[in-house]
Order: sequence, then C-alpha cells, then structure tokens
Amino acid sequence: MPSPRIRKMSLSRALDKYLKTVSVHKKGHQQEFYRSNVIKRYPIALRNMDEITTVDIATYRDVRLAEINPRTGKPITGNTVRLELALLSSLFNIARVEWGTCRTNPVELVRKPKVSSGRDRRLTSSEERRLSRYFREKNLMLYVIFHLALETAMRQGEILALRWEHIDLRHGVAHLPETKNGHSRDVPLSRRARNFLQMMPVNLHGNVFDYTASGFKNAWRIATQRLRIEDLHFHDLRHEAISRFFELGSLNVMEIAAISGHRSMNMLKRYTHLRAWLLVS
Repeated sequence: MPSPRIRKMSLSRALDKYLKTVSVHKKGHQQEFYRSNVIKRYPIALRNMDEITTVDIATYRDVRLAEINPRTGKPITGNTVRLELALLSSLFNIARVEWGTCRTNPVELVRKPKVSSGRDRRLTSSEERRLSRYFREKNLMLYVIFHLALETAMRQGEILALRWEHIDLRHGVAHLPETKNGHSRDVPLSRRARNFLQMMPVNLHGNVFDYTASGFKNAWRIATQRLRIEDLHFHDLRHEAISRFFELGSLNVMEIAAISGHRSMNMLKRYTHLRAWLLVS
C-alpha cells in the first residue's frame, strides 16, 4: 500500500497553524508565540516541512547558539534554544500525525544544547531599596507586586493572575487554582504580604492587578534599565524569596516546597548550601 501523499506546507505556515489550533490551548501560549516569531526570522522557516532534515535543525541550533542577545548583550542561552527546539519537535509530531505535512520529526535525533544548573542571582540590599523607592514613586501596583514576590516566592504569572475572591486576608492565604505545574496551591501570606495587598483597592471579586504578562515585562525592563541594575530578572525574586526562607532557619525543606510549589525536592537542592552556611555560623 503506497504511503499517503504529503501535503506541502512551509514551516512558517505550519507555525501559524500550530499557534492557532494547538498552542492557544496551552498555558504557555504567549511564550510559544514569541518563540515562533523568532524561528520565522530564519531561512528554515521558508522550507517545506517534509524537506527539513536533521542537518537543517542542527544548523539552526548552532546559528542560534552563536548569536548575541541584543537586549542583554550576552550569548543566547542553551535553555532558550532548547525551548525553541521543543516547540519545533511538538509541531513536527502534530504535523506528522494529524496534518500529513511530514513523515518524520527531524528534531528528535538532534543533540539538544546543555542547560546550566540554574541562575544564582541574588538581589542586593541596595538594589532592593532602589527598586522599592522607584516603584513607590512611579507606580503603587508595581511596588506591591515587587514586595509580594519577595514575601511569597510566587511566580510572575501567579501574581498577575491573583483574584480577590481567592485571597483570604483574615487568615492570610492566597489560593492559586492553577499553577505552572498544573496543580492548585495555597500560599501563606505573611503580615507584610497582607499589608502590601491592602494598599490596593480591595474588592470582593476580580483581578488584583491589571498588568498583562508583556506589559509587566516591559515595565520591569524599563525600571532596571533606568536604575542601571544589570542582569536581574523578575524570576530572580522567586529565587531570592526561597533563599530567604532557607536562611530563616525556621522552615524545613518540605514546608518551603509547599510554599513555593516545587513538586520535586531536587529543585530545592541548590538552596541547601544556605542552611549549611547558617549551621556553621
């Protein structure tokens, strides 16, 4: 029995179709939209899917790894390229099974870039004071978001998705119905966290914050640039908050994992040196 005829479709068109029919139903669809736009800037996007080989994918990988990020002035990270290849691999798998635009997935056999063990960027006391002062003067909502991140270790997306009906200020709990790992979580709110939240107009229902992910990302970039703070991502505040939990010495690893939402203890191993340092001191 002859193989079914392959439908011709360029990678660029396939990415557009994937975004509209597959990615839109994912939590990370905005990130996949950005990655898709990056991929479409390269010659590989003009090729038909059935013509793309492992060599083409490997070439794309190597070109990306050799480039400099214009925003940071540093090389494109291996993790960035891994995520782009993951998007392509998912696309080829869907196209092979459901669209009939290719017979194989050329991404599967290509070596993936190594990923670093993780950032270890700590927020300095000077940076914290400057950012706090800047946000307090410029935008109260940014001020609250900044301090809430340091008090709770919540992710950016979790903070921006907070709704008043899920916050119990009396008992000090914020309920997150859906998190990055697909599970709900109750986040304890310290007295300081509750005080910061009460700076916002408190309602019975609706979003606590008005920022979109892209709008907040832009506001954070502008703030760090104006204050000349280098290489500080908003996600670093989560790392900072978890580090402070360990440094308190009053919480065990399981309790910290429950607060932060880490479902794997391996993810928290990078912080154990902080507890050891405290024991020595």
